[in-house]
Amino acid sequence: MKALIYTKANPRRSSSSPKDGRAILTTGSSQSSHGIPVLRLKGTLTGPDYADHVDLGPSDIFFVFAMTAAEFVVACARGKLPLGTGGRIRKMSKETREAARRFLAQWREGPQLEE
Repeated sequence: MKALIYTKANPRRSSSSPKDGRAILTTGSSQSSHGIPVLRLKGTLTGPDYADHVDLGPSDIFFVFAMTAAEFVVACARGKLPLGTGGRIRKMSKETREAARRFLAQWREGPQLEE
């Protein structure tokens, strides 16, 4: 399972700059088990310390936006990110919303999707 939920264009487009940022819910990770996805960040969303990608669990901090991965996924599902975040949220299909629910359920104390 692989679902793109967010993209952010790289403001410095050159051959030496990182690619556009992407946030993907995916089970194609060594950190994913039993069909539970991780939030994979690519490109400019990984921050300065990561080369290709970084995989987050729901309680991990998404440093680029200073929020937890769970807060970010819930904001994407609602279709509204905090002011100043920029980028483009991808509308979630039923399958993607179910993957988001499975992702969020790993952290019961964290934010969850409404029914």
